[in-house]
Amino acid sequence: MFKCQRPLVLYFHGNAETVDTYLDPEVFHPLQASKVSALVADFRGYGYSTGRPSLATIATDGERVAALAEASSSRRR
Repeated sequence: MFKCQRPLVLYFHGNAETVDTYLDPEVFHPLQASKVSALVADFRGYGYSTGRPSLATIATDGERVAALAEASSSRRR
């Protein structure tokens, strides 16, 4: 596991939402005020993501987003 300067929430949104939903000030400001970082992603085949969704790819997508966050955190140190 990697360390962040502040807590990081990896969030995959629900049905009928996209990552754009989390740019809305009503959603974003409470996260910002609570001093957490948030990485919001679309599952494969939803929102801006390409590909086809499946139960197998949901787990893989989560692992890949976590790995991306870790790699990004490592570059900032």
